[in-house]
Amino acid sequence: MATTVSAKDSPAVVTISETGAPGDKGETGENGTGLNNVRKSLLDNPLLHILKTNQLTDVIAPTSMDSDLTWTRATTATYIDRYGAVQTAAINEPRQEAEGWLIEGASTNATLRSEEFDLAAWTKAGTLTVTPNTIAAPDGQVTADTITCTDVNIENLLMQATSFVDSGQTITMSYFVKGGTVNEINLRTLTLSGGVVQDYASRFNTSTGVFSSVSPNHKVSVIALSGGWFRIAATITANNTGNTQYQTRCGLNQQGFAYIWGAQTEESGLSSYIPTSTSSVTRSSDNLSCIVLNNLPSKTDDTSIVFSVKSKHLSGFHNFISVDLSAIDTLRVTHTSESTIAFKHGSASSTAITDYNGGKTSLAMVFGYSDNLLTVYQDGVEKSQVDAGIQYDVIPSNIISFGSRQENGSRFMYGHLSDIRIYDFALNASEVNFLNGD
Repeated sequence: MATTVSAKDSPAVVTISETGAPGDKGETGENGTGLNNVRKSLLDNPLLHILKTNQLTDVIAPTSMDSDLTWTRATTATYIDRYGAVQTAAINEPRQEAEGWLIEGASTNATLRSEEFDLAAWTKAGTLTVTPNTIAAPDGQVTADTITCTDVNIENLLMQATSFVDSGQTITMSYFVKGGTVNEINLRTLTLSGGVVQDYASRFNTSTGVFSSVSPNHKVSVIALSGGWFRIAATITANNTGNTQYQTRCGLNQQGFAYIWGAQTEESGLSSYIPTSTSSVTRSSDNLSCIVLNNLPSKTDDTSIVFSVKSKHLSGFHNFISVDLSAIDTLRVTHTSESTIAFKHGSASSTAITDYNGGKTSLAMVFGYSDNLLTVYQDGVEKSQVDAGIQYDVIPSNIISFGSRQENGSRFMYGHLSDIRIYDFALNASEVNFLNGD
């Protein structure tokens, strides 16, 4: 005879670890320092919660019945969806990638005929030939070209030169490539005509998905897409010696064929692909903001901000989140140099992160009004605590900018933001750690 045991007969017992460590049995949980300190009901009720996966806004105070988060971009723009395909977003349409919501400053693709390697805009060197429109490109259209090499004893390259003013800036070239009977793709960059020539080469392997050799003067990157495609890029710093021409080159050093699509040459680091035809094309910047009113506490309230970020560009000055009052940053999280992220809530600034490498990371800043302390966390771990300095008035009509400094249209980031939350209380260390794994 079967016996039925109900939950009432054998109730489940949940004990909270005093340390909060996974797997610890713990005692009663009383006076514990782990989950006992997590105020879940408060965490579930932020003032603002935006950029969740598949949900642009979750909690936000609107300025009217139908207005809350503002996202503008004056041009269309491409992105890589979570399935590894290139898609095109309409004007003002947000772009969501696997790493988060893509935010970029403006960029210009100086390469002409970016998908038409058979045309005269591209010089073919050696025995390299181009057969146009042979297979589906990363955007699903049959516009990718086949490049073929028949003699490996000479240099086999596609080449295109663009005019530029050599001022020591960074320049990035990129291509979408796919292996055929050849799996080694050469990338070569040159600055020339008027100054000291720079000629650097790196080699990418489509079988392994990594660069098999890298010039010490190149910063290379790889993005894997669906269907065996890769987007490969090399960035150089111009030598500021008066060169007037930059030349991008891509080719083969093995006999056989491979596939190519979507060439791009741009100043600064790699950004989303910009198709071109007979002239260069500029993609406009993403501008993302909301009003301060009811989305950010006043200067006399505790404040906590938590979010995740991944950066494409490590050089320059990029704002992740900022609130501006005239020429004063009242609140700011800024990528200030290649490995440094600075935090500000008031007049003082805390350079809390000094080992950032551009990978996805979770950041939190917690301001306590009673002690005027600003505490900063990275991936759930406290990094620094400083006096926040003088607190400025927060004007309700001002805006919170995400990914830029919209007061003067500058400091645009190139990368991804996700899961941004603002609270009107000070998170404790356990809560920051809990949200880091949420």
